[in-house]
Amino acid sequence: MTLPALVLAGMDLLLGVSCLLRPSFQAIGAFYTFNTLGIPIVLGVVAAAGFVVWNRRPYEKRIVLLSLAYVAIAFSLVGARILLTHIEPYRLALRTVTIQTDKVTRPFRILQISDIQSAGVGRYEKETFAKMAELSPDLILFTGDLLQPVAPATYESELPKLTALFGTLHPAYGIWGVYGDVDGQLRKVPPADLGGLKLMRDDRVTIEAGQDRIRLLGLSRRQSRAGRAFHHTVNRWLQESPDTFNIIVGHAPDYALALLDLPVDLCLAGHTHGGQIRLPWLGPLVTMSRVPRAWARGFREVEKIRLNVSAGIGCEHTDGIPPMRFNCRPEMTLITLVPKPPTPLQNKETTR
Repeated sequence: MTLPALVLAGMDLLLGVSCLLRPSFQAIGAFYTFNTLGIPIVLGVVAAAGFVVWNRRPYEKRIVLLSLAYVAIAFSLVGARILLTHIEPYRLALRTVTIQTDKVTRPFRILQISDIQSAGVGRYEKETFAKMAELSPDLILFTGDLLQPVAPATYESELPKLTALFGTLHPAYGIWGVYGDVDGQLRKVPPADLGGLKLMRDDRVTIEAGQDRIRLLGLSRRQSRAGRAFHHTVNRWLQESPDTFNIIVGHAPDYALALLDLPVDLCLAGHTHGGQIRLPWLGPLVTMSRVPRAWARGFREVEKIRLNVSAGIGCEHTDGIPPMRFNCRPEMTLITLVPKPPTPLQNKETTR
């Protein structure tokens, strides 16, 4: 009865090494499916056979103990699948970031959403959009990847459901976004049919919010992965209005690497999903990005820029891999711009 366990262990080791040497969501999906479905099925069959043998030869206590151990391992692996596929991907978190700046005169709330990447629009998406509406942000910014349907769902069946959910959101300054890797079909959809979502592709938008002005530079997928050549374009854009709060919105965070010496008020990106599977001490196995792995999720100030990379709302579904998250909850981020408090010197000058 130990031979099947040894064979499974050998196959598991090969898949694990493959994941480490050539990490991808597909490789992780294969390793995950083998461990949480394949191994439990084989161990269950072997354990059942062991119980049959033990029933005929009850003096063989070693067989029944080994069978019980296999059953325990199988149940543990199935339990892990329940947690990683049916619980964690739906435990949506709200992260909050506060930025003090002298470029706004009142608090301004920006909700960043990313990588909805729905396999099929259902209760989770409806609850997520209800939470967005409850937050009542001034502005919603979407950093790409809207739908990734898995059969029997199709793009045609799911897009109207998702755009209807966007239609339930009414931020005062609109919903602006960029195209992601799975959004090719969105280019064929008339802008009026996107439920208020306005998609940018190397576009520039200025938002007048009372006395404050916020500018957006929405990048194409290609520009979000641009190298040093992109630096000049952004530098010129910043110089047009240096006193305005300037935000760059891109799908992949790679573009930030070329801008570290430019005073960009806020860079937003998604694409990485935070890795989805984040191992203790190792972090994410896959980021699909050139940025350091530590940047694959969260807010940070690096040199002259501020960067927020969202872990996303949904999961990767390439080749039908199941949703899976470990130590990396889905999220959206509420970023509040607040006026910078005056310095003590400024206070003395105003009281004279």
